[in-house]
Amino acid sequence: MKKIIIILFLLLPLFALANSSNVNVYFFYSNDCAHCFAEKEFIKDLAKEVPEIKLFIFETQDNQ
Repeated sequence: MKKIIIILFLLLPLFALANSSNVNVYFFYSNDCAHCFAEKEFIKDLAKEVPEIKLFIFETQDNQ
């Protein structure tokens, strides 16, 4: 019984995404990060391929 509840709990967000018309993606990046650069390109390409994705990109700055 616990396994069924856990599986349902994990699958509910997927059903919610499948029924929604748009998915907002908020991407925060830094120009100093090589990983961020690669991820930014991947997310831009993904947003072009999937019209339901609304992409919001924000650059962060390190305040020291």
